[in-house]
Amino acid sequence: MDASGFLEQIKEFAAQYKKWSEPIRQFEENFVPPKPDPYRDAFEERLDAVADFILRQRDQDDLPGRISEFLDENYLVYLGSAPDECQKIRESFAGNRDFENFLLFEYAPGTISKLHASGDEIWIWRGLTALSLENYEIDFWDTVQEVLAELFATAERHGIHPKGIFRKVAGLSSDRMTRRFPMSIQESMMTVEDHPLLKDMRERLAYYKKILDKKSGV
Repeated sequence: MDASGFLEQIKEFAAQYKKWSEPIRQFEENFVPPKPDPYRDAFEERLDAVADFILRQRDQDDLPGRISEFLDENYLVYLGSAPDECQKIRESFAGNRDFENFLLFEYAPGTISKLHASGDEIWIWRGLTALSLENYEIDFWDTVQEVLAELFATAERHGIHPKGIFRKVAGLSSDRMTRRFPMSIQESMMTVEDHPLLKDMRERLAYYKKILDKKSGV
């Protein structure tokens, strides 16, 4: 697959995902608890109901799984493309908030979990690819910063020096500030080491490791 093939496929997936998300959005907007539970928060009850609805929809049509598989298998096409080709790929679905939400809130966090479990740097590349594609298009810049920091800190915990990987993907990412956040995704990747979140994330992961080591008797 080349850059144009990647563009066409991800553009098609983005359009499909927007349609796939519509029933979920309607369910969430119209949800009324069948019987209010005095021992549960209404917001949590809504979240649980929506999560169950999503699971049922994925049982019928696991589009998110197919998109994840596509990104897992073809992220190197994006990383091997010229910066102008990467820009065209991003522009092919820009403004599709449903798909951008998927990249930021499902696929990218999934790469962190897999990096935690495996220690394989391939998940750093895949996670950064997702953030480069999302490109600060939705109004959750703090989530992007957290994902960047956790990817970096988790890599370090596994003995990986991720600075070069971050700089490589940054070079293919947009250097334009968006209306969502006064910093480009390229700059965020290049300067993650200077962000206070990274220090917090390192301390958090060290704390978690200490707890796990204590439980396992290390």
